[in-house]
Amino acid sequence: MGIAWSLLCGNLPAGAEDPDFSGNWKLNRAESKIRAMPEPPSEFVIIEHHAPRLRCVMMAEENGPGRTVELNTGGMETRNTLGAVRRRSILKWEGDSLLLNTLVSGPKGQFTEMERWRLSRDGKVLRIRRQIVSRHGEMESMLVYTRQ
Repeated sequence: MGIAWSLLCGNLPAGAEDPDFSGNWKLNRAESKIRAMPEPPSEFVIIEHHAPRLRCVMMAEENGPGRTVELNTGGMETRNTLGAVRRRSILKWEGDSLLLNTLVSGPKGQFTEMERWRLSRDGKVLRIRRQIVSRHGEMESMLVYTRQ
């Protein structure tokens, strides 16, 4: 999974805290616009967000085996290996959104995954705009997750 996402990004009022993305999330396929991707989106995602650390466990089925990615919201590069796939990521804040840029290398070749993560005002919906850029062209999906 990679964790890229066309939302306008607003600015937080002075003194406001960054949103907390922690929670158990389930993909809402009816609200999502999923295009062909090198890797299918995860059906379930568990996020532990303790700034600047952000840990994602991605699963195809609830309580199933998961793949874990560790990220840093401070813009520092992180490296994760998921099986034969290597991921080099940079995660940073833009207003109240998180921007995730990842270079993915593996058996299916190399591609760039760019994501924008944004929470709804009530914190119950996570929208991820995912753009994939490869030698085969570009594709974009909007993934909508609901808090469980």
